[in-house]
Amino acid sequence: MARIARITILAIISLLIMAPAAFAETLDTDQRNLFNMINAKRQEKNIKALKWGFRIERAAERHSEDMAAKAYMAHRSPSGATLTKRLKHSGISRWTRAAENITTSGTERAAYNKWLGSGTTRAKMLDPKYTHVGIGIAEGGAKGNIYTMNLLRNPKLKKSIPAAAKSVLDLVNAERSKVGAPPLKWGYTLAKAGRLHSKDMLANEYFSHTSHDGRGVTARLADVGISSWWSVGENIAGTSSGARAFELWMDSDGHRRNMLNPDYTHTGIGIASEGSFSMFTMDLVEYRAR
Repeated sequence: MARIARITILAIISLLIMAPAAFAETLDTDQRNLFNMINAKRQEKNIKALKWGFRIERAAERHSEDMAAKAYMAHRSPSGATLTKRLKHSGISRWTRAAENITTSGTERAAYNKWLGSGTTRAKMLDPKYTHVGIGIAEGGAKGNIYTMNLLRNPKLKKSIPAAAKSVLDLVNAERSKVGAPPLKWGYTLAKAGRLHSKDMLANEYFSHTSHDGRGVTARLADVGISSWWSVGENIAGTSSGARAFELWMDSDGHRRNMLNPDYTHTGIGIASEGSFSMFTMDLVEYRAR
């Protein structure tokens, strides 16, 4: 990343298709498979189905990623972070009960079977007191992927966006108001797609709208469950701060048109950092009934 870190980089892409369907946060395939297996077992036992929590998923995802990066398997991270801290960091302010299951396995089915086969983890998974669940999956475990399941009862969410991303969103919406464009709404799943692309560019030392495995923005959005929209755009930048990324985008005719396009209705900004250098991916979509 040293070569990339010495320069400021940015690019833009805008695609358009027609597809009348709802814009919503959805699960990727592995998460949905696990979620369905858990709820099928709860239904078999006459236990109320769990609801999915996207903030809970984020807390679980962070822990799986941390365990993969630092090669450990524990509920407390080497830095001392606990489930409580991860949940609060993900924007969940209160809950009445919380638990966590972790495992490493090659497939989601194998992970489910491990949890089901252990008395302790099975009891958590089938406890009728829990109302919500989120599952985070990371590659890189010694025995396969690392899975974290967080279960909560009655979570209360803080309406918050990560501070670095929120600062860019505020700058963009301020400029949109000057040209009469409506403010962009935040999409947590759009931000997830952007964050994954930023992380991939940083980890694999490239800068492109095409991932190192050949996927474009539409495929990356589909991977997180966003497959129907009227138009989609993407800005990427590698620089020192969100304010600097915004300035660079504003100084480029194409980037500025993309950010101020009145047709776009939602955005998510994903950031990955290494030292003082950060990758920014802003995904924008137009969703409206026609």
